[in-house]
Amino acid sequence: MPDDYRISDLSTAPSIGNSDLMELSVVNTASETGYTSMKAPVLNLANKIVNATQYVSDLQTQNKTITGAINEIAQGGGGGGGDADIVKTASGNPCSFSTSFAGELKSLTADIVCGGGNGTPDNPIPIVGHSELNLTRCGANFLNNADILSWQVYGNNLFSVDSSGNLIVETQDSIAEGSETQFISLPAGTYTLAIDNAQRLQVAWGGVKNVDVSNTTNIQFTLTEFRNDIHFKIICSSYPTNVGKIRITLGSNVKPYAPYNGQTYTIAFGQTVYGGVYDKSGRLTITHGYILVDENTPTLQYNGSISGIVKAYFDCTDKANGNLNIISDKFETSIDNEVGNVRGRENTNGVEFLLPSTVTPTTEGVKQWFADNNTQLAFELATPIVIDVPSISVYAEKGVNNIVSDCGGDVDVEYYTNLAEDIKDFIGDGVEVGDLANVEITTPSNNQVLKYDATSQKWVNGNSSGGSTHNYSTTEQVVGTWVDGSPVYEKTFVVNNPSTGNNTITHNISNLDMLISIGGFAKMADGYQQPFNFISNADDFKWNILVLDFGSTDFTLQIGVNYTSTKAISKAVVTLRYTKSTS
Repeated sequence: MPDDYRISDLSTAPSIGNSDLMELSVVNTASETGYTSMKAPVLNLANKIVNATQYVSDLQTQNKTITGAINEIAQGGGGGGGDADIVKTASGNPCSFSTSFAGELKSLTADIVCGGGNGTPDNPIPIVGHSELNLTRCGANFLNNADILSWQVYGNNLFSVDSSGNLIVETQDSIAEGSETQFISLPAGTYTLAIDNAQRLQVAWGGVKNVDVSNTTNIQFTLTEFRNDIHFKIICSSYPTNVGKIRITLGSNVKPYAPYNGQTYTIAFGQTVYGGVYDKSGRLTITHGYILVDENTPTLQYNGSISGIVKAYFDCTDKANGNLNIISDKFETSIDNEVGNVRGRENTNGVEFLLPSTVTPTTEGVKQWFADNNTQLAFELATPIVIDVPSISVYAEKGVNNIVSDCGGDVDVEYYTNLAEDIKDFIGDGVEVGDLANVEITTPSNNQVLKYDATSQKWVNGNSSGGSTHNYSTTEQVVGTWVDGSPVYEKTFVVNNPSTGNNTITHNISNLDMLISIGGFAKMADGYQQPFNFISNADDFKWNILVLDFGSTDFTLQIGVNYTSTKAISKAVVTLRYTKSTS
């Protein structure tokens, strides 16, 4: 592995199981499972995508290695339904999500919510139902450049937007007679309108210029409800031939220009719907009914008076029990005893209107009031109605997706994505391993790995200590877990040309607790080797090679007196495994 290894190199790797990737060792300090060999992308997965602790635990339970799991991820099908594909959910209006590949959504539902309501007899707010649903899926840019945008005339010059999104200059004479500005539609949310090198930006809706900022290339605006009458102007004081790309994006941060990439799906209901849920499979669940209350409404009657309030009541057929599950154009939904309120009966389907004291307190007086003030009422159905409507297939594009509904409610989707692709997309270019959380890289060298240090609770670089390969080191390293859960350490000592007799070796091991194992060899001048510890009773034990007398600072390497001349020891290598009292 080169010293300047970057995780961004994953973007060009043929698979995440690629042998060029960094090995990663996880030391489990809570069990006897030892360590698990895994690949560097899992570190990023742990830090930035999922809870890797649970992920590792699940894989250990299944007796799988992380390396194997990553290989499975890398071999996923993509596009939905592959072994490595996962399903995620998103909700909202706009419903925003990002996926690693294009493909059909697994599921989509859209809430149908009526507009208007909660007005007064003098200032009614009409209830508006929906005879169709328009769903628009687009990318990061909400602005369809096929729409005709606002024009601002300076002398004989006017500025418009062509189909590619370029702001261009035309003469006034080139305007086709009868050209009109079209409005654009957006749901509630905060948006950014941006274009390079603009001089002044304006956004209006509801016939009111709500935002007007000079000397800027971007402005932010917030909608509190779905609007289909948004109108804006882009003004330049100079005479440019191209001042950049225009875009409307979600949020308050300026995003790079991306061309509009959208498609609109229209689903006709065959009737007006005041509340319900549409499923892309072709099912519409109608959850709300509608009635126009007038003098001919069955069971409409006078229902008593309190504190100068005349109460009118009727049995609303098919209404679900409850007192706040209704909405009216001329009344506010409330349980309070105030004129101008409407409420349901908690345990019946009844609806009660609180009329002013000027109404004659009789059934005929109540009917006359409603004859003069026909009142819209939408209400929750006791039993929802399911009907068949057209189905649609909605496809997400790779990257950012936004789905907008014009029916007032949220859009809920399930979409496919792929962990391996998400890892590579999320990392991006130029992100180094040391930039990740809880990672500390110190003087990296070839063939080192990342491993977890229980003491510092960080991932650190060091020599490999297990898995399919093992790197020995003269530097202390963690290589496993002891039966009590404490780390097992390893250190190798190389002694050149030791003398016969006792050689004192300083080990520099702090807080040494228990010596677990001793291994190694002694190489003679003639090329023959003896293992540690070698004990021979021949010639009064003069051929012994031993490691003994361990203390807090050193140990003894004992070489038998017969190891001379061609049998002289040219190199002795000792590897120790041990625990520490402070781990």
